[in-house]
Amino acid sequence: MAGTWIKMDHDLPETPEVLMMADILGIEEDTVVGKLHRVWSWFDKQTNDGRSEKISVRFIDRRVRLEGFASAMMEAGWLCEADGFVTLPNWTEHNGETAKRRALDNKRKGQNRKTSSPGAEPVPQSVRTDSENVPHGSGTNADKMKNREEKRREEENREEKNKDNPPPPPPPQGSARRPSGENTEPGWEKVKKELSDFQVKKIKDLIDQGRESYTPAKMLAVIEFARKMKFTPNQLHTRIINQPGSASVDVGWITEADLKSSRSSSVDTQSHYHAKEAAQQRSKQQADAEAVERKQAHQRRRLELEEQFGARLDVMTEEERDALLSRFNTHTIQFMTPEIKRTNQLQALFELSKAQAAGG
Repeated sequence: MAGTWIKMDHDLPETPEVLMMADILGIEEDTVVGKLHRVWSWFDKQTNDGRSEKISVRFIDRRVRLEGFASAMMEAGWLCEADGFVTLPNWTEHNGETAKRRALDNKRKGQNRKTSSPGAEPVPQSVRTDSENVPHGSGTNADKMKNREEKRREEENREEKNKDNPPPPPPPQGSARRPSGENTEPGWEKVKKELSDFQVKKIKDLIDQGRESYTPAKMLAVIEFARKMKFTPNQLHTRIINQPGSASVDVGWITEADLKSSRSSSVDTQSHYHAKEAAQQRSKQQADAEAVERKQAHQRRRLELEEQFGARLDVMTEEERDALLSRFNTHTIQFMTPEIKRTNQLQALFELSKAQAAGG
């Protein structure tokens, strides 16, 4: 693949193609540029030549989360679909391996010219080339011998310290220290088993909470009370999490009314979410309809201009058309596709007719 970067011109937001796509889609030019970056980055990572037979134009719309974006790219001359391939025209001229290598070489040459000019400041160490930062050798023999001698001396000092302060002997097998009184009360393993039998979820969280403020005996008493009162696993979980171990086992339990209120609140929240989702869907449908309407209006305008000024444009020479275009259009002609160029020439004739009618 071509690498982890792509080339984008500084004046991309002002190009006729981007302006045309923004007009068709009804979005800002900056938004068009951002979505183009997502499309071009995908092709740069997944293809070598800007062509893929494994996707369709519908994937482009999903990629940028905007229906009609691929169609707008096609109308601008920046995307085509033919013979089972989705292709970015002229991709290798700008973002292929050779194009990127050429761009980097030009950048390097520019930096070299700056640093070699009289009075130029030296290049900081952090931005020099890798060959300048790599040491030319691994040190002299004297340095190596010095390092070995220092390591040997450190090891001797460490051995002397160990003789003066020997490590404590390991405890006998099976004699690990236990907290005072643990042998006289049920252990946490039994608590874990009882919680599992009660079918409580997130047992580890309850054990961790219990170790902070409960004793195993108090936890077992709470579990036994829950079993006696036929509380649910969720009620037992909430009781242990919310109540300290010093509380009596018969206080702090959530009631059935609390559970019903909680479930009702959950239903209200879910209904609010569905209502919000439906509103967003309606907003998207309206935006899509407006985008289609803008595109149709653009096409109707193009047909009107063609009908009014097409014949007059056809009898003009290429030089006359370019001069007309340069007069009424600020964008670079060489970057225009033939279709966009024709549209801009028709618009320029329209502007010229207005100026002549006004006496300009």
